[in-house]
Amino acid sequence: MHAAGAAADERGFKSVIMEIIVNIRTILAGIFLASESLYDIKTRQIQPIILLVSGILGIVTGAAAVITGSTGFLLWASGMLPGAFLLLTAKASREAVGYGDGLALMVTGMYIDVLQTFNLFILALFLSAMAAIVMIVIKRAGRKDVMPFLPFLFLGYCLTAAVKMQGG
Repeated sequence: MHAAGAAADERGFKSVIMEIIVNIRTILAGIFLASESLYDIKTRQIQPIILLVSGILGIVTGAAAVITGSTGFLLWASGMLPGAFLLLTAKASREAVGYGDGLALMVTGMYIDVLQTFNLFILALFLSAMAAIVMIVIKRAGRKDVMPFLPFLFLGYCLTAAVKMQGG
């Protein structure tokens, strides 16, 4: 009986650690996107040091998630695929889409899985398209004007986190 209780305590402890790691990763991704979004609004660029630090933290917390069993290595690594796709799109479009957007999505993908990253990207595209339509209709922008994309990634991240917190 005592051994069974110890095993249950071990599983309980491990699940608490896994939940803490997931929460830390969620918060770090939000801080990263918030910081880069503000900078993107001001300068239309990303902050390389924030990108680098967030990437390193993404690798460290990703390794912790893999070690504790919160996620598998392939699931963790595949989260970066939508960002890699966006980088290829930036190259193919001669930067109609910025490299910074692709790098930011790639780093975000280190914190969330590939399906969440893909859904986030689609939601951000939708939100930015809606904003662009509104800006064109109210004559605040034209079809050729450029809008920062990272604020829409951040907004999409906040919306998906809020839905997730509500159990959806």
